[in-house]
Amino acid sequence: MSLDVETLGVDLLSIAGHKFYAPKGVGLLYARRGTRLLPQIRGGGQERGRRSGTENVASIVGMATALSLAQSARENSNQRLWQLASRLLRELPIRVPDCRVTGHPRERLPNHASFAFGQVEIASVLLGLDRQDVWASSGSACTSASSEPSHVLVAMGVPRSHLFGALRLTVGLDNGPADVDTLLDTIPPLVASARRAVA
Repeated sequence: MSLDVETLGVDLLSIAGHKFYAPKGVGLLYARRGTRLLPQIRGGGQERGRRSGTENVASIVGMATALSLAQSARENSNQRLWQLASRLLRELPIRVPDCRVTGHPRERLPNHASFAFGQVEIASVLLGLDRQDVWASSGSACTSASSEPSHVLVAMGVPRSHLFGALRLTVGLDNGPADVDTLLDTIPPLVASARRAVA
């Protein structure tokens, strides 16, 4: 995405560095001038008094470099990732009965594909993917400890029969068409097996 804060119209913007191949554990916070923030950690006064503690300069420099590289390659990367994710969004519902694409068909991140399968407990599908060295998730990391269905999917009107069958896939710079082939070959039998288990 473009990070023009004026176009986005934001007062605050937080970014996790690992989302664009920066070192894990580093992030940034943009705060529009005049936006008041309460200190997160009091003490030494680092980071303009907002968060005291020793700054991880090496990771900060790594993040700045990664962000610069990501922004300079954004158009080409987005086009390639869009093609990979679009193929998943197009073909997986054809191969898996009772599969819904979640999210907007076009207004989405270029590397993101998410689905909801009817009558499936997604945990066994995720385990099967993990055994194939495919890392996927059933939702956002911030709600991974919850056993409740995603409040986002509920708000989107996804039927209850599909709420526990959510699968989120993202493609990255190291992925290519062969990885999409693997997903399209691997996911349908895993979903079919998971459905037989709950039948």
